[in-house]
Amino acid sequence: MGLGADPEPAERSGRMILHNDEPYFTLRAADTYAPKIILDWCRLVLHSPNANQEQFKKAAQAHQLAIKMLEWQAANPEKVKVPDSK
Repeated sequence: MGLGADPEPAERSGRMILHNDEPYFTLRAADTYAPKIILDWCRLVLHSPNANQEQFKKAAQAHQLAIKMLEWQAANPEKVKVPDSK
């Protein structure tokens, strides 16, 4: 295995496959808006006329993650904030 080689392909590990020049955005539970953003995304997928079973499955997984974020926020209110540059 060479330097930087991935021992498990992203398709099997559940990690995203990104294009080298593709921008992406990470949401954390500490961001007060993160769960709502994820739930809004889930609603968009579920109401999309072009969504397929795989996308519905991803939306269900994202919904569960949003619930976990909400639970974490409730248990850790002192760590939850509006995101800033610090």
